[in-house]
Amino acid sequence: FQAMLDAFYDYKGRKKTTGNFAFQSLDPAQLETHLHGFVRGFYAGLYPHGGFVDKTPGAPAIRGIPLIRAVFPDARILITKRGGVETVTSHRRKFDSSIVAACRAWTACMDAILWAEANCKDVQVIEQHDMTNRPDVVAEAICTHLGQPRRARQVARFLQENEKQRSSTHDASRALTLADVPWTAED
Repeated sequence: FQAMLDAFYDYKGRKKTTGNFAFQSLDPAQLETHLHGFVRGFYAGLYPHGGFVDKTPGAPAIRGIPLIRAVFPDARILITKRGGVETVTSHRRKFDSSIVAACRAWTACMDAILWAEANCKDVQVIEQHDMTNRPDVVAEAICTHLGQPRRARQVARFLQENEKQRSSTHDASRALTLADVPWTAED
C-alpha cells in the first residue's frame, strides 16, 4: 500500500499543474482517507477476530510505518534486520536477482531502518542473528515491546525450539562473511 502511495505522489509530482486534467483535481488527503478505510477493511476481512501479524519485507514496508500508524494507531511494529552478506546471498537465491539488485535492496532496507529509528516512535529493531544466538534477550525485547513481559520465557523457548526458515548451510552461531560465499572478484 505504501508503494502505491509513493507511485501516486511520484506521478502527481511529475504532472503539470496547468490544464484541465481530472487527475489534478484528485485530493491527496481524500485519497489517503479512502485508502486507510480500504486497508482497515482488507485486514478485518482477513483477520475478523482482531490481532494479526503481517510480515512484509522491504524498504517500502518500513517506510510505510506512518501509513500503518494512521490505519492502526495501536499497532506494535517490529523490524528485523540482517547482515548484508546473508541478505544479499538469500535475495539472489530466492529472487534469482543480480548481485547489484540484491545489494540495492539490502541498502534500501538499511536506509529505511535508519530513517525509522530516527523518525518513528515505538519501533523495535531486532537483529535476526540474535534470534538464533540470543533468544532470551530477543524474547525479552519483543515481549516488553508488545506489553507482555511475562511471556518472555515462553517466546525464548519458542525461538530456541523452532527452526527458523533457513536455506543457508553455514554455522548460524556466527555471521556470514565474504570469506564464506563463492562470490567472484567482480561480485
